[in-house]
Amino acid sequence: MKFALRSIARKYADLRKELLARDCEKDSKKLSDTAKEAMAKMDRELHQLEKNPFWRGIGPFTGMRQLSLTLQRAPGYSTVFRTFTILNAAYMIHAGVNRMETKDIADLYEIWCFLKVEEFTEAALPRGTRIAPADALHGDFVKLLSTGLQSTVIFRAENGVELARVVYNPEIKGTAAKDDGNGVGGTLTPTSISRKSSQDPDIVLRLTNSSAGRYQVTYLFDAKYRLEDISGSSVGAPPQDAIDQMHRYRDAIYYAQNETSVDSFTYKKEVVGGYILFPGKGRVEMAPPVPGQQDNRLRYIQSIDKVNIGAIPLRPNDKDNADVLKDFIARLVSINADLDSLLGRVNPHKGALVPVATARAITEATVYGTYHGRRQLKWIRDRRYYNLPADAAKTIGITNDNAKHRKLLALLPPGRKPTEEMLVFKIQEYCGMISKADLKDAGKPYRYPIDCHHERYLVWKLTTDDPITGDKGAEGSRRVDPTGMSGGVGQ
Repeated sequence: MKFALRSIARKYADLRKELLARDCEKDSKKLSDTAKEAMAKMDRELHQLEKNPFWRGIGPFTGMRQLSLTLQRAPGYSTVFRTFTILNAAYMIHAGVNRMETKDIADLYEIWCFLKVEEFTEAALPRGTRIAPADALHGDFVKLLSTGLQSTVIFRAENGVELARVVYNPEIKGTAAKDDGNGVGGTLTPTSISRKSSQDPDIVLRLTNSSAGRYQVTYLFDAKYRLEDISGSSVGAPPQDAIDQMHRYRDAIYYAQNETSVDSFTYKKEVVGGYILFPGKGRVEMAPPVPGQQDNRLRYIQSIDKVNIGAIPLRPNDKDNADVLKDFIARLVSINADLDSLLGRVNPHKGALVPVATARAITEATVYGTYHGRRQLKWIRDRRYYNLPADAAKTIGITNDNAKHRKLLALLPPGRKPTEEMLVFKIQEYCGMISKADLKDAGKPYRYPIDCHHERYLVWKLTTDDPITGDKGAEGSRRVDPTGMSGGVGQ
């Protein structure tokens, strides 16, 4: 009896601890306060019975050498034996169910997709070091893949430089949320944030460019174990709401070095592309057709080329679509080495200015403006000054603090026609934020003879060098489409 009581008390304590631990998990069914109190009461009663002084004179149980039918049938003893057998069997069933129960197939598919993305990323990278978490599994009864920081797999080159990382289920925190260690603080960067609500993509692939600045590019994958039929296709398609969710992720996740700033240009888009993984069957055609031929690819494949959001089939034991994803990730890794080509795939905003197609010019030609007639252009050329209304400057991300770091001035002609050439001047220095009265002061070198309609202006002094125009530019200037439809990165 002492052995049975002690055994039951310890098993009940383990069971109660497990249930309370599950109650703290995010998506678990919550225990009522009544249930918690009942468990605590039972635990106290068993503990009190186990510590009762009556048992002190009884030594440890060494096991039964033979089974006594008399004890099993005797009054009192039979009740203890029967109760102990039932309780012991109940604990065995509970533990067995938790270890062997069938899991939700959608969860299994999500974990499997993460492992495949990790595998294909490693295959596409040059040989180096793979740093995986020591123990990505957690739980005593049920083994689950941890999320966020604990499941981040990092790939480094032989010289120790990070090449890529794959993260399972990171929670990208809203700006008002506190990082608990499993969020973006340890998995992507401390500066990847979401305004207001948190975002939870399934799989994050982050590639590091080999440029001097170690530019990092983020792609998202979401595993959806759902399928929609498409007429005329045996592959199938992901549900439309899954594609819509990818658009939401890309528009909700931002990069910001200072998330407390009120300047909207502090926030930059973080995600380059997002892709749904779904259990479609067979291989799909990813390559675009030859120019002049009709594009017969599935619409979610065409969407990848157009807006960098789409879907790729991935099904266990289907080598054809596994090869499609493997080739796709290898292509992401290869274009990541060419920063110009990579950023050229990002869709600019309608009406955005698209600067010349070199990385240096993209980063340096950061003051954009227009001249409204020959009189203004002549004044700019003769006096070598340019002024921009402070309100207009703010809309393109130029402030009094960062204006002094601008190196080039890019001007569009009247009407902003895409057939005209852009004039690019070198900036000598930033003169500061000037009031309208100072701008009209005849004693100032930057005096502006044309009417002024704004209260404050940002003023730059230009060098005496000839402007860079057309194909003669040392930075590789080209004709610019001010509608932003020619590709490249918008201002």
